[in-house]
Amino acid sequence: MSEVKPTEGPDPRLATYLDAALDLLALPVEPELRERVLMHFTIAAQMGDLVMSFPMSDEAEPAPVYVP
Repeated sequence: MSEVKPTEGPDPRLATYLDAALDLLALPVEPELRERVLMHFTIAAQMGDLVMSFPMSDEAEPAPVYVP
């Protein structure tokens, strides 16, 4: 299994995305909270990288849905 390695800091692309999303959705975020939101975006991106790094064959099928 891959190990998540901490990054030096947030990816500048995430900061750009965050600013654009906040502007597009007209969501007010206090300047002192922006860094915290960016930290959570960075963690979410690292979790996504971990999931996407898992090797899956083209033949992999989703698990069946349990229906009681």
